[in-house]
Amino acid sequence: MNTRYFAPILVLLLMAFSFEAYSQPPRGGRKPGQRQQKKERVKQLKIAYFTEELDLTEEEAEKFWPIYNEMEEKMKAEKKKKNAATTAIKNGIDTMTDAEVEAKMKEALDARIEEAEIQKEYLVKIGEVIGFKKAAKVVSLEAQFKRELVKRLANDTDAESNE
Repeated sequence: MNTRYFAPILVLLLMAFSFEAYSQPPRGGRKPGQRQQKKERVKQLKIAYFTEELDLTEEEAEKFWPIYNEMEEKMKAEKKKKNAATTAIKNGIDTMTDAEVEAKMKEALDARIEEAEIQKEYLVKIGEVIGFKKAAKVVSLEAQFKRELVKRLANDTDAESNE
């Protein structure tokens, strides 16, 4: 298969199968597993988006995604730590001592530093696999993908309310 056509075909296929993920939930709430299905759909859309925007060949994609996914998992763990510390401050600042607030602030800042270290380490690994020009685009692509996803969800919501 010509790798030049791989990404556009993948995007079209994923888009064709993704419309169901953003439809209105059934009456009586969500079905079990529906949240997981939506997460999987978003992940598929992200794979298609990144593959196309980075112009990854099939070989590059096979090497890129395991590294990226590992980075993402580590980043998620640090974000949880940071969010837990900042939430603890926000919710308990009136009852916490200065020392407790300081400790939570340090936890949050340490988690942010660790996030940067993880990103630094993994972007080098990614650069070694797909090239540093493409690796440099990864961080901005994450933000772009989130904006596109929010825009798409807003459009889907508007379409549903107009029906």
